Amino acid sequence: MIRLIITESARKDIRDALSYISNVLFNKKAATELADMIEEEISMLAQFPLSGTPVPDQFLADYGFRFLLIKNYKAYYIADKKTVTIIRFLHSSRYYENILKENL
Repeated sequence: MIRLIITESARKDIRDALSYISNVLFNKKAATELADMIEEEISMLAQFPLSGTPVPDQFLADYGFRFLLIKNYKAYYIADKKTVTIIRFLHSSRYYENILKENL
């Protein structure tokens, strides 16, 4: 089975998103539902690592970046034969290119 790694940056992104939904938008139910969806969708990558969409940015695509859409967020990851590494978890409205390039 493929090993799943979530970087500290991605973990922080997830914590921040859930905290914002729960504490700023005051919607604990939505935060819990999103947390469940994140866990379910990301764990599926261990079985289907290429199920995400390649990023449109050619430079990042050449590095193997893909994304998985989870509600209004995208989990950006790189997969190889043995490992799926979640690099970042960003709101879909964010300008992801520069953020991901910082992680190279």
